[in-house]
Amino acid sequence: MKRGSLILLALLGGALTALAVPNELFPRGNPALGWLAAAPLYFALAASPGYGFSAALGAVYGAAAHGFSSYWLWFFKDYAVWTLGSTVLAYAVVYAHFALWLSFLLRRGGVCRPLAYALLWAGLEFYKSTGFLGYPWGLLAYSVNEVLPLIQIADRTGVYGISFLLAWSGSSLAEIAGIPPVGLGSRARIVRSTFPTPLPEDGRDRRALGVGNLALVALTAVAVLSYGYARLARPVPEAGRIAAVLVQQNSDSWTDGEERTLLACMDLTRRAVAEGGRRPDIVLWNESNLDAPYAEFFRKYSRYPGADPLVPFFREAGTRFLLGAPVAVDWETYSFMNAVILVGPDASLEDQYGKIQLVPFAEGVPFWEYEWFRAFMDKVVGLGAGGWTPGTERVLFDLPTAGGRTFRFAAPICFEDAFSGLCRDFARDGADFFVNLTNDSWSRTVSALVQHFAAARFRAVENRRTLVRSTNGGISCVVGAHGEVLAELPVFRAESRFLEIPVFREDRDTVYTTYGDWFGYAALFLSGLFALILVLEERISTRRNRREHPRLP
Repeated sequence: MKRGSLILLALLGGALTALAVPNELFPRGNPALGWLAAAPLYFALAASPGYGFSAALGAVYGAAAHGFSSYWLWFFKDYAVWTLGSTVLAYAVVYAHFALWLSFLLRRGGVCRPLAYALLWAGLEFYKSTGFLGYPWGLLAYSVNEVLPLIQIADRTGVYGISFLLAWSGSSLAEIAGIPPVGLGSRARIVRSTFPTPLPEDGRDRRALGVGNLALVALTAVAVLSYGYARLARPVPEAGRIAAVLVQQNSDSWTDGEERTLLACMDLTRRAVAEGGRRPDIVLWNESNLDAPYAEFFRKYSRYPGADPLVPFFREAGTRFLLGAPVAVDWETYSFMNAVILVGPDASLEDQYGKIQLVPFAEGVPFWEYEWFRAFMDKVVGLGAGGWTPGTERVLFDLPTAGGRTFRFAAPICFEDAFSGLCRDFARDGADFFVNLTNDSWSRTVSALVQHFAAARFRAVENRRTLVRSTNGGISCVVGAHGEVLAELPVFRAESRFLEIPVFREDRDTVYTTYGDWFGYAALFLSGLFALILVLEERISTRRNRREHPRLP
């Protein structure tokens, strides 16, 4: 195939991935596209004339998949070129490097190459979703987030096991499509490899290889679905219920200001409490409600907003409030954490948690301690502040209920509920359920809200815990331990609701809660081990061929 056609294939793969995960055309995702989205990149890399061009194909795919699915990053404050442009570039670089690895496995993997591709795909998604620069968006598994029987396996493999299955389907379909044998080079043709079984040279046999792999995918999918239906038929025990008010004021404190945000939250809270007819155990607002630290500015909030002061409102409500506010770390260096605080019935500060996983280059900027870098960010990017100080401690909040039971909950902030490892740590700490406070209204798009929700709902399945999300624009909801939506507020509408939220908790932790992202680590390890074996086997075969054919180069 011509190089231009291969580039178009990589571009098509990026577009299909963006259309498979939640997007503006398919707000909840497109499961059908999820099963074939990995095929175009596989086809392009397998037909690529060389490794350098394979890296270019990977860069095209990575930039397209991220740019098309996360275009809403353009609306992030005043430095959209940085947030979207730098991340598109980063994805291009990451996928260019992994395309080299993928290309090697496809060229030397023999009949194992569809499976090797799927393993490395899952390993790549795990790799890019962890650490300081982690960004767990656009994972292939999110395309099937609405297919509850399929996602139940996440309590064992995590989200990456589902991505592996979908990528394996895509690689099998690409083999069935018929990939032309190109670009192997003269040296590769004389190497008589014995491991793995060489790829058939006849196109019909290669298609048969694809059909065989697709049959294995189908059998695996049947097993996963069987497990899923069995799991759905077995309810997770309910440990109790909490009475809560979810408040979605549909205003952005970044642009609408603190006073307007607070007045809207208080008004909506009063409405929901009146409709509920009794005092809730807790009222949930969202991220970034306050501009100043609550404890240090207690006197301010005793008189502010002037029309309806906050502290007297808390005392009038007589219940606990969870809301977003900065927490001072060091006043001399003017360092603050992006935090959530728990305010008691007497308006006192009971506890607080500072966000650990900061949004890279937005909330937390590396190298900020260097003057040359601060000057660059200020002049070129327009970012004049170094962001938040990361939290250092996981915190569980205690919540007494009217029924006499006290529950403990974790409150991952904003995109922290997309990080499986962090939420798993909270579960191991003893969290009975999760509460996520989020500010996503700045994105201005439904797809951004649903993408965040789709990622978060896997945390409920992985750990078999209730997940409550209270946001300023959506998606505010309650997710059960099977990933089912128990209650949901409409997006981009000012609304509040009094809810009886079940707290699901099994006696034993799930496989995922116990062992974490073992599947992601295993996928990377097996891919690396397979590549190492191929390299060693090729060197041994080359030496043997040279002994048998001394005149060959």
